[in-house]
Amino acid sequence: MVSLKNPVYNQILNQNSEECKINRKHLSYLFRSVYFLVKEEIAHTTKYEPLIKRLIVKSSDSLQNWINANSDRSTYTSKATASELLCCASEILDAKLDKEIYGKKFSLLADESTNINDKSELSICVRFVKNNQPVERFLNIVALSDTKAQTIIDAISNELTKHNLSYGNTPCFKSLHPITN
Repeated sequence: MVSLKNPVYNQILNQNSEECKINRKHLSYLFRSVYFLVKEEIAHTTKYEPLIKRLIVKSSDSLQNWINANSDRSTYTSKATASELLCCASEILDAKLDKEIYGKKFSLLADESTNINDKSELSICVRFVKNNQPVERFLNIVALSDTKAQTIIDAISNELTKHNLSYGNTPCFKSLHPITN
């Protein structure tokens, strides 16, 4: 769950409904901006603030007034805000996924690879049936300290535990590479 020490999260929880509507409207502009940057693979930690200040705020007096009115709490233009919005979105998507797959039989897909920085990582996905259709969902990319079988098994087990999934509901496991010691 999002930490209760998060100022944006606390602000959303502690408002009346009219304030909530206004804040959610303006936060949606900010979230869409972060989403755009991430989707286009533009560095959100360095480009978020210029995007908000130069483009979004200038196109919306309402947003500019809202940011000015809340400037004692946050400017909403920092890289910390961008990262916090992404963390909130991640938790919402994880909760949705957990609800979607809970109690279902699933196949587990895992692939170890080396990234551009020469670091080993493990991509973990699940496949299950929803409305009589096969569905595949990405769980996570996990950094690996090494590529030994036990390290990979531990990484998979930790990810399954994080999503309240059990090997007991896994009739099939597929790895693109054989797991060996």
